Amino acid sequence: MPFKAKTVSGILSQLSKHGFAVVESRKPLECRIVHSRFLERLAGQFFGKVEAACPQIVDCIEEQKLNSMLEKEFSAFKRLEKEAATFDEIGFIHSSLSLEGNTLTLSETEKLIKQNIPPSSKPFKDAQEVLDYKKALDNFLYSDEPLSEKNILKFHLSAMSSLNFGAGKFRIQNVRIKGNPNFKTPDWKELPDLLKNFFELVSEPFPKKVHATQTVEKAALMHNEFQRIHPFIDGNSRTSRAIFTRILIQNRLPLIKIPIGFFDQYMNLTKLSQERDDRKFAILMKLIVLENLKIANRKTEFE
Repeated sequence: MPFKAKTVSGILSQLSKHGFAVVESRKPLECRIVHSRFLERLAGQFFGKVEAACPQIVDCIEEQKLNSMLEKEFSAFKRLEKEAATFDEIGFIHSSLSLEGNTLTLSETEKLIKQNIPPSSKPFKDAQEVLDYKKALDNFLYSDEPLSEKNILKFHLSAMSSLNFGAGKFRIQNVRIKGNPNFKTPDWKELPDLLKNFFELVSEPFPKKVHATQTVEKAALMHNEFQRIHPFIDGNSRTSRAIFTRILIQNRLPLIKIPIGFFDQYMNLTKLSQERDDRKFAILMKLIVLENLKIANRKTEFE
């Protein structure tokens, strides 16, 4: 049965809001469904087994067009002169920790941060994890200091203090990624040289006229590089996302959240990846930043 245009628009708006669809054009309507295990199971309930035409959204995206759209939305965002205080920090905290298995919902996270009321039905450690991450981010994201070993260790100590005996310390043992033998982490004795190279790379200045595409590409590279170095026993991924976000903010881009519809795509290019692919990861992160910019710009239109 065909749907009315208004119904289709409403469905797409909800799918897009949560990252399950990417709307490339509204007139004419062009969109792509973001493949995820959730949508696959949901479709299977109604239609039986469904084959995804494009399991990896980055394989179906025209990068030049994506870059153009990103610059257009970034230009609109800059004209709004949004302050850092309006950025969706709660959304970022919720999405970042959800990727690590934190059970708090977005509304529970908001209530905890704004009113200091923890959810009675959730583990205390999950609530404390949120508060620790919030404190660590507040001291890290908006700092004018250059990114350094010192402030990375300080961030990790604050973010992981209630969870991990290795908080604020680089590992002195080898580690493996649970469930993914293809993700190779370096020997701990290699960390000093790897981190030295990392901080040299991250400190390289941007051109005077920096574009959003350049910013996101470098931020994505730094995210991937830090996660592959894996200098901590635990907490590497949340630290990588904080580094990514700090680079965005320093270059006038918003603090983003990773929509739930993108979780599988993100994980498949990071901790669950079969091999490292910086280009695909950069495309994915540009797409995620673009979706966040669209939302930020639409919000302002109706304020």
